[in-house]
Amino acid sequence: MEPRSLAHTHLTNTRPQVSTRLLPLFFVMVIMCYVDRTSLAFAAIQLNADLGFPPAVYGMGSGLFFLGYSLFQIPSNLLLRRVGGPTWLAFIIFAWGLAASAFAGMHTATHFYVLRLVLGVAEAGAFPGMWYMLTKFFPGDQLAFPFAVVEAGISLSHVLAAPLAAACLSLDGLGG
Repeated sequence: MEPRSLAHTHLTNTRPQVSTRLLPLFFVMVIMCYVDRTSLAFAAIQLNADLGFPPAVYGMGSGLFFLGYSLFQIPSNLLLRRVGGPTWLAFIIFAWGLAASAFAGMHTATHFYVLRLVLGVAEAGAFPGMWYMLTKFFPGDQLAFPFAVVEAGISLSHVLAAPLAAACLSLDGLGG
């Protein structure tokens, strides 16, 4: 058997494992990513009132997230290629979790700005990293389904975000 056909056979045999292990993980990552982004919009009114932020602070924080997100996509992808997909995506998830958790201790507009920027930097490589990893396991003519599964997470996140945000806002400070 030629090395190329051996590699093709190995990839063909690996695809079902990737579909059952990697796609659900990416699906959940996308849901968490978009629930996180969407929840801020729901929390803005209460956040602004509780911390005394004018609406401009929320707007600037939103913009800073996308500034970090945009500026660090290319460096993040260069690191992805150097470090490897699984390691880099694990780092992104860890950094993203730390940044998101740090919002619990936020009290000032400066904290909000810095955390939104850091969150954007942390998330910058998530989607490109997922797309890259999927292209490593699926040939071009079979990418439609994996891409659709990941993209479906975005739609589901919007369905989940509103009730989840409402539930969290109804806690009214309970537990922190």
